[in-house]
Amino acid sequence: MLPIKLSNAETKIVDCLLRGLTLKETADELGVVVNTIKFHRTRIYKALDVRDSVGLVLLLWGLNYPRPGAVMRATVASGGLIAGRQNA
Repeated sequence: MLPIKLSNAETKIVDCLLRGLTLKETADELGVVVNTIKFHRTRIYKALDVRDSVGLVLLLWGLNYPRPGAVMRATVASGGLIAGRQNA
């Protein structure tokens, strides 16, 4: 559980960050512009008292936040994903 409550938009952005999406990919997925992602990301960093995405990831993993990589590794093992992308 997080030490603060994030908005739905912020939670979606955190999930995209943990999946390794770029700012552009996150904006495209959420249907917003990159500046919106940057705005929310800054609010997330300040609220959780971290300096960057690495600090955020380390904090979240320390709090046992779900790790998308665990799901991805299982899917890769079954042949479903390669480097986070769906096989064609």
